[in-house]
Amino acid sequence: MPPTTRLRCSWVLAACALGSLGAACHATRHDLAAIERPTALQPLADLAARAAAEPDDAPVRPATFVLDTAWREMSLERFERWVQDALPGVEPVEVAKPDRAELKRALAAMDGSSVRAAVILARTRDPLCYEILLSRLEDRIEGPERASDAGDVIAAAALGRLRNVRELGKRLEDLVVGANVHPDLEVRVECAAALLEYKRTRGIGFLLRVLREATPAADPTKRDWNPTPHMAWPKSRAATALAKFLGVPNEFRPDGSVAHQMEVAAQLEELWREKKRQLEPPKN
Repeated sequence: MPPTTRLRCSWVLAACALGSLGAACHATRHDLAAIERPTALQPLADLAARAAAEPDDAPVRPATFVLDTAWREMSLERFERWVQDALPGVEPVEVAKPDRAELKRALAAMDGSSVRAAVILARTRDPLCYEILLSRLEDRIEGPERASDAGDVIAAAALGRLRNVRELGKRLEDLVVGANVHPDLEVRVECAAALLEYKRTRGIGFLLRVLREATPAADPTKRDWNPTPHMAWPKSRAATALAKFLGVPNEFRPDGSVAHQMEVAAQLEELWREKKRQLEPPKN
């Protein structure tokens, strides 16, 4: 696997049978071909986000969802089949309070079960489960290991596709900008990307600073996260989110030269300035 790829989550369900979990496992789709044991499995992050993106037209009486007793231990292949069958993501389901509590505890464990819990919670379309995802991020916990944040990254990615969460935009903004941001850089970047899905732009300055990190264009006085040498995934995710929001192809290469990275950052910033000018009301 290329050294710039952040497949940090080797412990996450054997990393999708040693495959990529998309944004959640800090790897990109093209990395699937580079894994020792390639897999055709859809990344678990996509399982969560794809279901969450459907309209929230709830039935009068939601169906009841019951956790499989082996949801933690079953193979990844079986888990993917089960979660898609049990939670198609088309209509909300009602999750029993004990099962919600179990999923909440798993989400906080910062291990492989956290990833599964985040996927399940996102696919329920249950506002109470959505609240668990956001409340978990609001705990603002940075794990002890580099791979500890995989479940939280999935939670943040799913929140970019959800509705029916109280003050979702404002609460996401508070995780990205201000005096009490999320301490985990990758989770914070994913929260900023989620904000752009709702056309909320307060996190763009942060994403541009991430993109310029480790280049001469970086401004250390404005760095408000703990310095880390592991910037490939945060920078790639920031560029992907910005390019999508601005409606342009993402040309950023994390293994590109410093000059390339600076050029892409400058181009995206200029496009954002132009978009802001277009959004500003005309002056009388």
